[in-house]
Amino acid sequence: MDIKVSIIIPVYNSEKFLKRCLDSCINQTLDEIEVIAVNDASPDRSDIIMREYEEKYPKKVQCIYLQENLRQGGARNVAIRHARGEFITFVDSDDWIRQEMCEELYTESLRTKADIVYCNMLEQTKNDSFLISNRFPNEAVGNVCENIVPILFQPYVGPVAHIIKKEIITDNGLFFPEGIFSEDTAITKIWDLYADKIAKIEGAYYTYCLNKESTSREQWTGYRRDEYASIKLLYDNLIRCPKAGNQKMEVRLICMKYALNFIQTIRARCNGRFETEIEEDFRSCIHYVCGELTENESWKYWFTPKEKEFLMTKIDFGYFDSNEAIIEDYRQYYERLMKEIDDIAAWFAKKGINRIGIWGKTNYGYGLNKVFPAMKIVDNLSRVEAEHIQAVICLRMNHIPNVRNQLREKNVEIFNLQSYLTVGGGMKAYCYDN
Repeated sequence: MDIKVSIIIPVYNSEKFLKRCLDSCINQTLDEIEVIAVNDASPDRSDIIMREYEEKYPKKVQCIYLQENLRQGGARNVAIRHARGEFITFVDSDDWIRQEMCEELYTESLRTKADIVYCNMLEQTKNDSFLISNRFPNEAVGNVCENIVPILFQPYVGPVAHIIKKEIITDNGLFFPEGIFSEDTAITKIWDLYADKIAKIEGAYYTYCLNKESTSREQWTGYRRDEYASIKLLYDNLIRCPKAGNQKMEVRLICMKYALNFIQTIRARCNGRFETEIEEDFRSCIHYVCGELTENESWKYWFTPKEKEFLMTKIDFGYFDSNEAIIEDYRQYYERLMKEIDDIAAWFAKKGINRIGIWGKTNYGYGLNKVFPAMKIVDNLSRVEAEHIQAVICLRMNHIPNVRNQLREKNVEIFNLQSYLTVGGGMKAYCYDN
């Protein structure tokens, strides 16, 4: 039997969730699959569970037991080299997938002749509520050569919630970095750029468990530089990529944005320790990516005033600690974008839409509201109805699926401001109606 999709599961300290994960993979409605689980020298009883499934499903399950911990990237690479499928998909061992996922994604690949097909995700929080996460923005779907900038600026990294042709990875040597955390930052965006066509289905077929015990969410007992190393690798990979290498400004901007996000995560995990090392490594990372920084026109769509100061001058960690300072920072940011947002309001007005809301009680939402007080902040259907809102502006693209879900079957248009400001083009492409 020719294998259509190989499901790869790196396993480490996940005995509590592993059966749920394996069951969801084995019970796929697509028959032509294989499940490859790689035990990354896990110290718990995961190996016992794996042997149980290997014995029960010998034709479908293949298990590999590593003697040395290679981290997730190394474990996935071992499985990629063993995979027989035309396509590969990755599932973390504390997550699970809907039984139709492989069939739906594979069918879409045949229909569209796509090399990569994405779906959306559900995020399971500790109180078992679920949030829909937009795994890949609609603006980046289609022929890759026509969507280089949207692909570069789409913020998501990670190997899950999609299928990818195995040959993209193996023929181009696009394996994961090994022995580091945050390995997916360095490589998964590169896969998109080596594809010819990317497709997406709107359903949420992957459930991501926000597991506090996982290696991606643990508190650190020491200090590590893996996040900065992954950004440098991402930069190197993008510059070498034939489709992205001439987009140097965009490459620098996205790497700088990841660095800003990472430094906040690193500080939170280190809980006030290693401040000197964090600052020095952040500076080193930014210098590696950009050399000597100079402000340019693109910055006004990507960095707030405080972020620019943070990048270009002294590092003031206090900036990340004060909500009032952040709200004021975003007020200044949106004040500089008044013309662009006025143009959006005028575009809606021509359609007879005058009651516009700002989605979400967030720092950036309050910042925009200070510049445009007529735009009311709303965060649920009741507020939208009470304010008679006809359209809402989403300031972050990852909010779009959740907003569309909450406003389903309501005559309210949804505008993706982040993508519009970053990528540009006609406004219609960034407006969704339900």
